[in-house]
Amino acid sequence: MSKAPPEMDRTTSPISSKAHHHHLKHHHYRNLSPFSFYSPKLSIYILATCVILFILFNIQYSLQTPPSNSPLSTSSWSLMHQWQRVINTTTTTLAFSSTNCTNELISLADKLRHSVTFLPLKDLRYTQTALQGHTWFMSSMHDTHEEYEVQYQQFPSENSHGRLLCLKGRDKHDGSWNSYALAWPETLPFNATLMKGLTFVSYNHYNYDNIWHGLSAMVPFVAWHKKNKCEIPNRWVLYHWGELRLNMGLWLKTLMEATFDGPPYIEGFEGVLGDDEPVCFEKAVVMRHNEGGMSRERRMEVYDLMRCKARMYCNVSLEGRVAEVNDKGVPVIGITMFMRTGPRSFRNQTEVIGIFERECAKVDSCRVMVAYSNNLSFCEQVKLMSMTDILVSPHGAQLTNMFLMDRNSSVMEFFPKGWLKLAGVGQYVYHWIASWSGMRHQGAWRDPNGDKCPYPEDDRRCMSIFKSGKIGHNETYFGEWARNVLAEVKTRKMEEASKKISSTGCALVRTFQQRWRSVNGYKIQNLGDHRVLFVFDNSSDVERIIKNQPWSFDKHLVVLQTFEEFSKLKDLGFDKALFRVQVHDIAESIWETIGEVRRSPKSTDDDGGNFIQERFTVDITLPLCRGRVFKLENGEKSWVCFQYERDGRWKHYEKQCELWIRSKSSLTTDKRQFGSYIRAAPYQTGGRREILVLGYYDQVATTEKVPSEEGSPSVAAVIGKSNTVTEDDKERIKAVINSKGLVMAKTSTE
Repeated sequence: MSKAPPEMDRTTSPISSKAHHHHLKHHHYRNLSPFSFYSPKLSIYILATCVILFILFNIQYSLQTPPSNSPLSTSSWSLMHQWQRVINTTTTTLAFSSTNCTNELISLADKLRHSVTFLPLKDLRYTQTALQGHTWFMSSMHDTHEEYEVQYQQFPSENSHGRLLCLKGRDKHDGSWNSYALAWPETLPFNATLMKGLTFVSYNHYNYDNIWHGLSAMVPFVAWHKKNKCEIPNRWVLYHWGELRLNMGLWLKTLMEATFDGPPYIEGFEGVLGDDEPVCFEKAVVMRHNEGGMSRERRMEVYDLMRCKARMYCNVSLEGRVAEVNDKGVPVIGITMFMRTGPRSFRNQTEVIGIFERECAKVDSCRVMVAYSNNLSFCEQVKLMSMTDILVSPHGAQLTNMFLMDRNSSVMEFFPKGWLKLAGVGQYVYHWIASWSGMRHQGAWRDPNGDKCPYPEDDRRCMSIFKSGKIGHNETYFGEWARNVLAEVKTRKMEEASKKISSTGCALVRTFQQRWRSVNGYKIQNLGDHRVLFVFDNSSDVERIIKNQPWSFDKHLVVLQTFEEFSKLKDLGFDKALFRVQVHDIAESIWETIGEVRRSPKSTDDDGGNFIQERFTVDITLPLCRGRVFKLENGEKSWVCFQYERDGRWKHYEKQCELWIRSKSSLTTDKRQFGSYIRAAPYQTGGRREILVLGYYDQVATTEKVPSEEGSPSVAAVIGKSNTVTEDDKERIKAVINSKGLVMAKTSTE
């Protein structure tokens, strides 16, 4: 295939493109050279220019000079006047041609505007195949479909030959009265309104109030948004059967607000004066096939994005279910029973709940939660799903929430009588969304008993009776089913927790081996729920580690607590931490407004008079003190500002701030209670459950190992939440430390 010549080479020439390009560059180079003025060719050009100027000057002079009486002079004068008339005529002709051309262009543009043809949004010719191929919505248009990606139409585009999408009509009852057309930007239809920015045009064959059907229509837009650098729409235009819709359900609207970082604006064309006046869009994306055409991997990516965005919007932890363990370090299994009232609800909900509660009670660290989605806000549903490993629910729209659970969570579905034969393919939608969002659909139970139908049970007329039927129960089947699913979930979560424990233990070894440099080494045991036990053989290591607080791991604060042989872990509050604080220009008598002062008698932690550095025990459950107002001797009041390493709130990022969330990220600095202004400048100072860490000096082999001190206390660090630990746990810890004393620690889980 021949290569297209450069733009400047598109003139007819016997010279090859390559040679000609070289010639042009060389010629350009000569023009820039200071020696080019002395070339022979340039001299000829200058001479020719002078001759032409001389001739033109003489012609002008002759035209202004009256002719003499000689015949030759008269003839010359006549010739000159004829030449002038030719010039004037040519100029007039050119001006007329230019005006004529402009008029023709205007006429052509008007013809193009008149030729814009609007077609019905809903094409009744395709009623029987409304969802197939080009569908009955904008039936003359074909979708763009890249492999594994969503099917869509975009305007303007190469497929539309650069034309924009225009819509006309606002009918809410008959989509065939609304219409569409394509037009070039320069020749939009008469009286058209051009809407700037990106417009999402959605077709939904069902409705936008049902969260399953609404979500199915939104998924392709999220996929397009993700693929196109997260471009945000300026407006949404919603259609159902070609009929304009002005709203979507609150659950769906909130999800779109979370996903697109702002509430969706649903266009109603209120600013358009008449129903017959067209509206054109600077850029439009049309979807009419829901998730059709997307690969499972792409769908999972989209659901992952929406899950993440929803949890961020609702200020729910992104850490995942593996992080939650009981006080024995066993992962918690959460069963949520999402109940219904009315159609497709359980006949005896109390009995069904009791079956699952009894089976859950047999499994260590299992809990059952019962909820009704119609009583929960969007964020309450997001939080509930983040705590769920097994979702138990009758068939219904509330099951759509399953994608908000962690990946690999389980779903148990229940049907009334008659659905298997008569409900059609739609009864499997929650099998599909489970697969698309990375969940495990554990099957469905179908009630063999129910309301009787006066027709044969395979008669489609029976579906109107079965559709809203109640669901019974089978205690034996439900109990066995629950046991099997619980066993599978427990095994999976234990494996995931084991992998995380091993990873955490190795990370702890790498972090603290270099920082603590213990003489004789120590043992690490992960107790679960962010709690890790460190056991030392040398008391000097213990004293040094305690003295040099605070410590951090993976950007989390490590809270140390001393644990003696007969202490109880539940008595360790993990609510106070020891900090080194810079004290600038504050009297010692008011230091305790920050926290308990732990000043050593030999303390010399001052910095040449600039400040004093002391250790304070600070309650980390409370916000740090921003400062104090002091009354001076003369009666005047003065504000003393305290500054810290962080922004003043523990376990608290800016985007987790309630004020920040309510302000939609627009909270100004002067309105924030805490922020970067409260930070002080930094001051620089000089897979297994148990891991054995050798002494630092054993690793570097520089000195002989120091023997353990007889009867010296050991130290342990517990990283995480301060959950209650039973006597059984205490015995297990004793076995690890050989009945020696402990010091414990905790990290915040920011």
